[in-house]
Amino acid sequence: LTAIFGLACGKPAPPPAPPAPDSSQFSGERAWEHLERLVEIGPRVSGTPGAEAARSYIRAQLQAIGLEPDPLFVDVTVNLPEGEVGKLSFESVLAVMPGESTDLLVLAAPFDSRHFESFIHVGANNGASGAALLLEMARVLSVDPVPYTVWLAFLDGEATYAEDTPPDERFLGSRALVTEIQEVGALSRTRLMVYFNQVADRDLVIARDLRSDRVIRRSFQHA
Repeated sequence: LTAIFGLACGKPAPPPAPPAPDSSQFSGERAWEHLERLVEIGPRVSGTPGAEAARSYIRAQLQAIGLEPDPLFVDVTVNLPEGEVGKLSFESVLAVMPGESTDLLVLAAPFDSRHFESFIHVGANNGASGAALLLEMARVLSVDPVPYTVWLAFLDGEATYAEDTPPDERFLGSRALVTEIQEVGALSRTRLMVYFNQVADRDLVIARDLRSDRVIRRSFQHA
């Protein structure tokens, strides 16, 4: 017994347990998992089952952190390929995080993908990456909220549906979002809006947006 006790005493102390991950920190791994789930759906062209599956996934992730997302609809008459005219319906997903201030931070990203006749396009970087990032950002903000009211907008109808889509029929989800902000009288209270897309490029380069507020742009580039 003495010998055994002596051996036990001679063993080195076990290494300390690794620190628990900080849930308030943004996780690139979690964002990447969302990206994979969205891409696994396949094409997410507006008005198709793929787009609805993406919406269902986004809603489920937002509900899991205690948010109750609402639909944001827009119906438009557009010029379809081959000279046809048709009515398209788009459904974005909007979740609101109330804050101490009613001033708004609007964070938006598309989730749809563009249709191509010649190949299957799943829109990993252009279409899914921003939504994946925004889902992880929503989780972080639910743990470590900011003092402002935050709108999280996952936009449908952002991708063009034909090579010659006219400018006034592009970014339909963004147009519907701006209309919603105006209709609820929140335009004057909007402090910042950031649109996330194409943020998963292998050789990611974030260009300076010279049309944005200079002071905010510098802070954003620094971060």
